[in-house]
Amino acid sequence: MPRTVLAFALVVASVVTGGCLMTAPTQVDGLLLDVDVHGPHAWVTEFDNSVAPSKSGRAEASGILGVAYGDASIRTAMQAGGLTQIHHVDTRTINVLGLYAKSTTIVWGE
Repeated sequence: MPRTVLAFALVVASVVTGGCLMTAPTQVDGLLLDVDVHGPHAWVTEFDNSVAPSKSGRAEASGILGVAYGDASIRTAMQAGGLTQIHHVDTRTINVLGLYAKSTTIVWGE
C-alpha cells in the first residue's frame, strides 16, 4: 500500500509541476536545460523592412522554483527602448532544470 501511494503521489506531482519546466517558445528548446538560447520571437514571424532596426528595448520575466515574476511583453520592451515601430522581435531564454528560468524579449525598431 505505501508503494502505491508513493507512486501515485509522484505521478500527480510530475503532472502538476510539468508546466513549471516550460519557458517561452524558442526555435530550440531543451526540456530541462536551456542555457542562453537566442532566437526569433515565436509569435512575430514577419519583419517590417520599412522600419530601421536602429534602437532596441528589453523586457524580462524570471521564475524561481515555479514562482514567476516580471513582464517580458513586447509592449514593455517597446516602452523601455522608446520605440514606436517594430522591425523585429527576438527572445533570449535561460532555463536550468526548471528551478530557475529567465525570458528576455528584445524588440528592434525605431
